[in-house]
Amino acid sequence: MAKIKFNTLEYWKAVAEACNKDETYLHYCKESTKPLNITLKLCQDNEKCFTMKFDNGKIVDVHESKPNEKTDAAATMSYEAMVKQHKGEKDMMYFLSHGQAKLENMMTFLTFAKPISQMMEVVAPRIPVEY
Repeated sequence: MAKIKFNTLEYWKAVAEACNKDETYLHYCKESTKPLNITLKLCQDNEKCFTMKFDNGKIVDVHESKPNEKTDAAATMSYEAMVKQHKGEKDMMYFLSHGQAKLENMMTFLTFAKPISQMMEVVAPRIPVEY
């Protein structure tokens, strides 16, 4: 697989495609107490944001976020922190506890912690990227 530029629309679409095929991710979605029917915004320093729409866990839409687009939950990190997470050097808990990441609507993240963690810390790092 050719390398994809990290944190681009092409990258997030590749993550979505990989999640939709990942048995562990899909299992965690089915295991949740509620269906994973949310919109999630992933932002780089509130400048470059992408929105993912989940329908029963399946990621059915990925697009560049519109200004002031409302979502069920959002995560914001610096590009440097995103790279470290992607490389497996640090996890989201590290960045949250050190004030280097911000989550909006923490309960959504807690409710769907297993599938979101599988997406960000297992599936996404498998995507070959150039930084």
